[in-house]
Amino acid sequence: MDDLKRLGGRLGDLLAAATLDGDGDAFRFDTSSAPVLPPAATSDRVVITRSHHTYNGCWRADSLHLYATKQTLRALGVLALASLFGRTTVLALTHPASHIRTLRINTPPGPAWYDYRPRRRMKYPLAGDEVDPHDLPAVHLTAQPSPFTDAEWAARDTIVGFGTAQGVARFGQLLLDAGHPDGELDEYHLEGEAGNRGVAPLSAELNLWLPGSIAWEPDLYAGYAPEVTL
Repeated sequence: MDDLKRLGGRLGDLLAAATLDGDGDAFRFDTSSAPVLPPAATSDRVVITRSHHTYNGCWRADSLHLYATKQTLRALGVLALASLFGRTTVLALTHPASHIRTLRINTPPGPAWYDYRPRRRMKYPLAGDEVDPHDLPAVHLTAQPSPFTDAEWAARDTIVGFGTAQGVARFGQLLLDAGHPDGELDEYHLEGEAGNRGVAPLSAELNLWLPGSIAWEPDLYAGYAPEVTL
């Protein structure tokens, strides 16, 4: 079984049973309820590609495109929130279409607990949050070791995420919400300061694409492990 599904799939599916914007009890993530993350894991259910976003012909920002099904987004959201409680992991992305090969989920100093309740989201889900920008999610595109030449820069294949404890919590919440079965959108965008802000300073921009979205390519997975779906 894919490690991402094994670690976060069951809890993600359980959380998906709650009503969006409902008034039911929140689910409390803490050391007793969050899954224990191993030091390393592997998944072929996430595809992340590199690109860039040019603003006004004078500003270029790194842009990442994450392709996944709702179930996979929920599992990844569980892992993000689990990292708040001293549980970090390095997720190897093995799908052949993925430019990004390593997702390093760092462990920030976190809270004692985090209460999750599903929320309906907009296309630019964090644009209206009146918070310190440093407490928005961060996805740092880099390489191991750090790139020095132009060729190394162009070949960066590692993401380090997801920022401060507040940034991690916001990102985990977003992934769970985007993966909710009743969510109506099939794309979400986290832009930098030049756009509809949704990421921390120095972070790459991040776009979430679900099946049915304009960027989803049905042929992307043709001929590859027919039992594996994103």
